Amino acid sequence: MARSRFGLFASCSVLFAVVLASAGCGGSRENDAMVGEISIALGVVPTGVACVRITAAGSITVTKSVSTTAGSTVTTQMTGLPLGPVVFSAQAFSQACSSVTSSSMPTWLSDSVTVTLAAGSKPAINLVMKTAPIANVTVDFNPDAGPAVCTPGTTTCVGTSVQTCNLSGAWVISACPFSCVAGACTGICAPGTTQCSGNTPQVCTTGGVWQNTGSACPGCYTCSAATGACVANTGGSCDDGNACTSGETCQAGVCAAGTTVTCAAGACQIAGTCSPSGGCPTTTSAPNGYRDPKCTNSNYPVCVSGTCQQCYSNSDCKTPYPSCNTTTHLCVECISDADCSAKTTKSCDTTKNQCVCRLPSAGNLLKNPGFDKDLSSWDTNGEVSWHANDADGCANSGEAYSIYSAEEPAQCVAVSPGTYWFGATFNYSYYYDGSYCFMYFYSSAGCNDLYRFNQSNGVGPQGANLTIPASGWQSYSTQVTVPAGTVSARVVCNLDENTAGNGVDQIYLNKSANSF
Repeated sequence: MARSRFGLFASCSVLFAVVLASAGCGGSRENDAMVGEISIALGVVPTGVACVRITAAGSITVTKSVSTTAGSTVTTQMTGLPLGPVVFSAQAFSQACSSVTSSSMPTWLSDSVTVTLAAGSKPAINLVMKTAPIANVTVDFNPDAGPAVCTPGTTTCVGTSVQTCNLSGAWVISACPFSCVAGACTGICAPGTTQCSGNTPQVCTTGGVWQNTGSACPGCYTCSAATGACVANTGGSCDDGNACTSGETCQAGVCAAGTTVTCAAGACQIAGTCSPSGGCPTTTSAPNGYRDPKCTNSNYPVCVSGTCQQCYSNSDCKTPYPSCNTTTHLCVECISDADCSAKTTKSCDTTKNQCVCRLPSAGNLLKNPGFDKDLSSWDTNGEVSWHANDADGCANSGEAYSIYSAEEPAQCVAVSPGTYWFGATFNYSYYYDGSYCFMYFYSSAGCNDLYRFNQSNGVGPQGANLTIPASGWQSYSTQVTVPAGTVSARVVCNLDENTAGNGVDQIYLNKSANSF
């Protein structure tokens, strides 16, 4: 009986690597399973490698062939991968990828690496390539071996091993790494083994796939990696479900009560009562005007709308800032003219909350009617001068003063027919005489004398026998009627001639109010 033999030989060494990185989730595949993808980076390719094939085996098996040239590096994508545990491996061939068949012998192999792919994760996978080991194989052809017992090429499972019918019709058994299903090695785990996925116990099915044995371990139980079962925990933190306690710990699988929560509140806030289901409620504002000791800045001791402010009412303020601005809640000098009435600065500048020299009312048609700082806007003809002598005694204002009898100071204003209040304050501290103010009316703008057609009654002492006030100042007012056809009017003050002189201040022409 003659026999023939043939053999294959090779050696092993580490030469290059394939680096895989998960790139997230893609769309749907059959049965709507979520699939993922990876990026593939090949290290420097050695001589004799023309094709690298990468295999990903999970709930489905996906392969990717990459054409290469010696000395190059390659990056590409591998898509359609299953989520969950996946076994990655790689083979390298000397022929082009288009020539690789199921019977092609790889020249390089990698060890298998198991990685769990999940949505959003990016695990790094390093497949180290080694030259493929080749064993001496002797094949005997024995014509006395008997008839075939199986159809060559068929496969079946024997436990976790696969048996393949060879060309001689005999079964050849090969062990599977994990499980055998329908005559093919499959799975990612050994059937019956256990593990923990987070805090959830899992068991490997007969198909070699991890499966949850139930829900995640509850409360004070933790999944044990050694047994793949829930075990009682002691010392870990837990939640007893009562929002009014904190710092609970596990004791032999039971959540022991922690310390009682005390609801707190900040300055100008009122704390509520803790509810076991909802915890501490939102704080509420303290009453407006309440002086809260928790307002640490002594300049802002009063509660307003839940915050520390300087004042809520005038009672919170003191001289020289006795008034409370209820918009800014700051203590200020004034908020109205009434706050300045006892001062020489009679008016309140509400933009600055400061008392200032008396300001003309909004309806006064005259410009600079209080002679603040100068005689601007008035005609004087050189016969009237400005004195720093204000009717209210305000240091920043003055009067129009003259020793001559002249129709000065004077000012032209635009008017319309109707009734107006007309007034002025005269100074007699120099000399008492018949000073007064009056108006000329014009039928054109600008008080052109060619169009003057009437004169008003005057306002002032006009020589009357009056008691001179101690301050030297006396105010007068009257109502004047601007006749029909009037377009402009010239307000004129006649300061009667004397050696001591006379003064006038706070002149007004106002249609709506009898006040400066």
